[in-house]
Amino acid sequence: MVAALISGFCSALERDGYQLEWTLDEQNGILDASVVANAGACEECLVPKQVMLHMLDSALRGSGVRVGALRLPSEAKGS
Repeated sequence: MVAALISGFCSALERDGYQLEWTLDEQNGILDASVVANAGACEECLVPKQVMLHMLDSALRGSGVRVGALRLPSEAKGS
């Protein structure tokens, strides 16, 4: 169910050279996600984190699932 809901969001990331890795805590309805850069990813193409959270929340609206965490590539680098 979640994969279908966020497929458009994932496709948009993939066009810019990213992928979304996610896990779902089904018991609590919480999605934790990380945006991962592939080789040649367009760094300038990523929207600000708050915008990305809004887009992901919108995709999940009405499903009973909410975003618990969203990590961007810059956060993985520690910058």
